[in-house]
Amino acid sequence: MEGDSAKILKLWFVLNRLLRKWYSNPWDLETNQIIHDFSLQTPKPRHDLRKFSKKKTMLTIYHAVGTRSLRVIWTCEELKIPYQVETIPFTAEYRASQEWRKMNPVGKVPVLKDDDFIMFESGAMVQYILDRHGNGQLQPKPGTPEHGLYLQWCWFAESTFARPIGEIVNHRRVFEEHQQSDAAINEMKDRASLCVKALDEAIEGREFLVGNEFTAADIMMGYSMFIFDKYVSSDHHNNAHDYWNRLQQREACKVAFTL
Repeated sequence: MEGDSAKILKLWFVLNRLLRKWYSNPWDLETNQIIHDFSLQTPKPRHDLRKFSKKKTMLTIYHAVGTRSLRVIWTCEELKIPYQVETIPFTAEYRASQEWRKMNPVGKVPVLKDDDFIMFESGAMVQYILDRHGNGQLQPKPGTPEHGLYLQWCWFAESTFARPIGEIVNHRRVFEEHQQSDAAINEMKDRASLCVKALDEAIEGREFLVGNEFTAADIMMGYSMFIFDKYVSSDHHNNAHDYWNRLQQREACKVAFTL
């Protein structure tokens, strides 16, 4: 009997270990989507896991490689909040489809879904996530001069800096190579380079943009630096170049750019 009891106890430990491993799987088997649940780093009761796996309990980020959805994923990773990623086809046909236009009326990526609430615009998503799920993290206290500076760099990163780079992308996407205007593209590059010069001066002697602490303004700016380096180059702007290299060393940034 003692031998049988020992075998049963050993079998129980093996099964318990397998079950704990299975419930830590980052895939939702029902939806076949990637789930990033930082709460799974410690064992949780089964009913909590099931409740967590329901779509209405987490953020869904509609993502395409290399697009501004990287900002949203990066933010969730920094906050260590649960989210799931649904990768969509980044084709003109799909983005023009009625299905996608119901999500984003102009066919852009990303889209964020939180329960039954759906929104577009990456910068707005980042701020929404901070205000709803951030518990004061990644931004200064609202109403302070520091928060004003934070908003300035967030908006600058997209509305001023990313705009001419986006124009380069659109110009090359719409026109065949023989129809493209070198003069127009160079003018766009000049405007983007002026933005990097402003960043280069602002970041001198600093690690981050606001209060020398990492904030979502750095996430917003990081993506703009990513596309600037892709279509122009920051090699001649040492402070901005080093700043972007530092941001890329953050684990949350690494995760975002590998999805």
